[in-house]
Amino acid sequence: MIKLSEGIKNVTSIFAANAAVQILSIVTAPIITRLYGPANFGEYQLFFSIAATIAAISSLGYEQAIIVPREDNEGQSAFVISLVLNVINSCVITAILLFLFFVLPQPIRIIFLFVGLSSFLDGIINVVNEWNTRTREFNAISKRRIISSSTGIGLKVWAGFAITTSAFGLIMGHVIEKLVYVALSFRELKRPDYQFDKMHRAILTQTAKKYIKFPKFYLPSILVNTFGNQMPIYFLAYLFGSTIVGLYALGYRVISYPLSLIGDALSRVFVQKIADQRHQNIDLRETLTLALRLLFKVGLFPTIVILLFADEIFGFVFGKDWAAAGTYVKILSIPMLLQFCFSPLSRIFNVLEFQKEGFVINNVQIFIKVLGIVVGYVIFRTEYGTILSLSIASVLSILIYAYWFFRLLHISSKVFLKSISWTIIIVFMYALPIIILSQLHFLSETFFSIITVLSATLYMVYVYRSESFLRGILNVKS
Repeated sequence: MIKLSEGIKNVTSIFAANAAVQILSIVTAPIITRLYGPANFGEYQLFFSIAATIAAISSLGYEQAIIVPREDNEGQSAFVISLVLNVINSCVITAILLFLFFVLPQPIRIIFLFVGLSSFLDGIINVVNEWNTRTREFNAISKRRIISSSTGIGLKVWAGFAITTSAFGLIMGHVIEKLVYVALSFRELKRPDYQFDKMHRAILTQTAKKYIKFPKFYLPSILVNTFGNQMPIYFLAYLFGSTIVGLYALGYRVISYPLSLIGDALSRVFVQKIADQRHQNIDLRETLTLALRLLFKVGLFPTIVILLFADEIFGFVFGKDWAAAGTYVKILSIPMLLQFCFSPLSRIFNVLEFQKEGFVINNVQIFIKVLGIVVGYVIFRTEYGTILSLSIASVLSILIYAYWFFRLLHISSKVFLKSISWTIIIVFMYALPIIILSQLHFLSETFFSIITVLSATLYMVYVYRSESFLRGILNVKS
């Protein structure tokens, strides 16, 4: 009989919540894409990108310090500091946005009307999630995400049928989703063992000074990193309009679903494990190398499927107006795989307090991506050429990050490349039946889908059985 340890319960909890939300999003996406056109979806994505950028800096980076301290009172102090800073900064940002609301053109006013509220709520969510990661309350994160996401998706569909098919319906569903998440968060935080209201000013000041590296170095770094992630939205909106943004955004989200489903669950538990090993003065190099190999193994198979069949899938599932998004997905698949591998590990630099180094490399990455978009637009003058140039620049920027990652932590890149070479061969063997069957046009789409799901399932079983590191994290006991 298998006894599930705390590790596997934590991963299972977050994975189940992510899976439920992702499945619900996928199931309802064909409905939403038929209610809201690419232009409306593009306006919503622009709203989302602006709010996400602001929310990332609303607590000045102190929320990332919550998980670092060994002592609970310091962790609680960082939690309180983060919430207070989020309130203050959100008030300032909201005042600025209200001014912009009256001077901006009518079509984009709706975007800025709710950006302040959404970024404030996202800031609270970021802080609370870091606290729950510290206290290992992963079930709380999972429960809140399922309830709030279900509410938000349901409201988007209802608004499209009953109220409006403009971007307002999507924005309204998004904001209410965040409100539900925050309401559930503070209800769960009202526990007698949490002494947030008894934190003295001296303790808060001492904690703020001790972790000043986070606002000094992590804050600029996360601003650059967040802007880098959202930058294509801003540039595409300026160069090609909201319709292209909507197609790009849907493609980006869909390609993120299969990759982030496992990545987020593993990363939260894995970062806590790294923090524990650091407190115990354990060498982290082997652990980080194995973690990176595991992420590569997990992400490679779905990337191949997306690379081969994305355009056919999009036209059939989301409607003919969204077929072009499938081509964008193919172009973006390789950098998305690399981002999947390295993004969860980027949180480790906060645990190790390498914020200064992270700030430098993030600036280099954003510069390369901006250059890629500009060069692509100048040469091709089309959205396809611009996105292709962005994809190439993204691959280059992530490879530079990988080199820096290995060098800073003294990890052998040769050992890692040798370890994944066999993985590439194995993935090709599992994908080969799909590739062959895809050329037999007389086969039904249902049969082909069953074969694809079966191959993916067998591959994930192989990953679990071949990765002792994964079983070590989950700590499965017989």
